Amino acid sequence: MAAAASIRQQVQVCIGKAGLPLGSLVYVRQGRREHCAFTYDKAWLTNPARFNVSTDLQLMSSVIQ
Repeated sequence: MAAAASIRQQVQVCIGKAGLPLGSLVYVRQGRREHCAFTYDKAWLTNPARFNVSTDLQLMSSVIQ
């Protein structure tokens, strides 16, 4: 039986008409296991107009899983 291929996809998330960088979202699948993680962009964290995009995604510089 062949092992399932691993998949890793990453997208940059931007906000507004100006396309301000908000963060990056990573999706990983390894066999049956799947997970995703979000990291806020440093520019977003220092932006005076910043806000949490979700209650689950508090403003922090570390990876949020």
